[in-house]
Amino acid sequence: MTKIVLLNLPFGRLIQRDYGCPHEIKAAYSWPPVDLLLFGGAVRDTAALSYLDCLAGRFSWAECLGRIGALRPDIVFTIISSLSLESDLRHLGELKRVVPAVRVWASGDVVFFTDRQFAAIDVLVRDLTNGEAIRRLVAGGAGQGAVEPGGGTTFQAGLPPHELITGYGYAMPYSRYRNITSVLTNYGCPFHCTFCNSNGLPFRKRPVEEIVRELQYIQGLGIREVVFRDFTFTLSDTAELCERIEANNIRLAWSCWTRVDTVDRELLRKMKAAGCYLISYGIESGDDAILAETGKALTMAQIKEAVSLTREAGLEVLVSIILGFPGDDVRRTISTLQRLDPDYVAVNLLEPRVGSRMAAARPAPAADGAGRATPAVPANLPALRAAVEKGFYLRPRKLARYLLLALRSRQRLAIFLRNAVGLFRKWRRSR
Repeated sequence: MTKIVLLNLPFGRLIQRDYGCPHEIKAAYSWPPVDLLLFGGAVRDTAALSYLDCLAGRFSWAECLGRIGALRPDIVFTIISSLSLESDLRHLGELKRVVPAVRVWASGDVVFFTDRQFAAIDVLVRDLTNGEAIRRLVAGGAGQGAVEPGGGTTFQAGLPPHELITGYGYAMPYSRYRNITSVLTNYGCPFHCTFCNSNGLPFRKRPVEEIVRELQYIQGLGIREVVFRDFTFTLSDTAELCERIEANNIRLAWSCWTRVDTVDRELLRKMKAAGCYLISYGIESGDDAILAETGKALTMAQIKEAVSLTREAGLEVLVSIILGFPGDDVRRTISTLQRLDPDYVAVNLLEPRVGSRMAAARPAPAADGAGRATPAVPANLPALRAAVEKGFYLRPRKLARYLLLALRSRQRLAIFLRNAVGLFRKWRRSR
């Protein structure tokens, strides 16, 4: 039987490589990378799987190499990212020298959205839902090749190996429990935001019956919480899925990401009854003109209504914003957040993703006097982000709200405290 290690490479700081969307972690949290789970689900019936997350496990590269060497795998499947590419390729080159017989497979944004070839990588996985092609190449002992995008409007993910991830203490910054896991109900995105690359992945839905089987399996492992990692959860057959979750007595707490224009009062009620406790909305800006210019195709009126309905349904709300759009006004952003008054906010800095229309239109970075590329993110944005976060989180009313939520769960209290420390450390570095 083919031996495969599912590997999240180490890096000098905590980042999340996942689903073509790498980003820096804002506090002290992580979730199981969807890429590793999907690949594992595709091959678990014909391969012996091991799982090694060097970031979540805080493993050094030397320790990681030692573990891989002891396992003597035929294949290492990993994720490379634009955030960590130089480090990733250096590690994989060393891995090939230490374990010369191993074949390295990889996914990631630079794999999905560019035509680059990498000497340290044997097989490029450009579609994680093309399980048939993955299995065929594994069975054939592929020395080199690529898993290209498949067709169709649906996909099957099998049963991802959630049993392998339970020792890592994964949790979102707002989680109710530790040792959460990730699940997909759809793949890709049909929307056209200019700053995002997820619309470069063909949109496909997953059969509700298969999702229910996966959730039952997760519950049987003793895992108590799931994050639905879809870009837009409510584009799936969400009402049916919620009904099936209730009918099958699945008692998992869960959260999801979605768009404000895809929810209504009845759907939110069903989500709450099925175990949802938090929805994350990407609103990006408090300016209708910017929302239109970036292809987000939302208005502040829609955003306000969805947040109000979500709160009315008894669900917690996280809103995600982006600082740095041309013409953006940070004061307007702060005012928007105060008016919406979500439970949590994720403040991101504009950095168009590899494969996005905005990245394609951006000129190459200029070089400084020493020939080094100038940073893509303006130097003042990290400090502005810290100011927005402090202005939101350090209000007495918000702190009282978090204390009330934390007192209901000892695990949540620990998660809140851990991420508060992470935020303060980041604020100190941004000075």
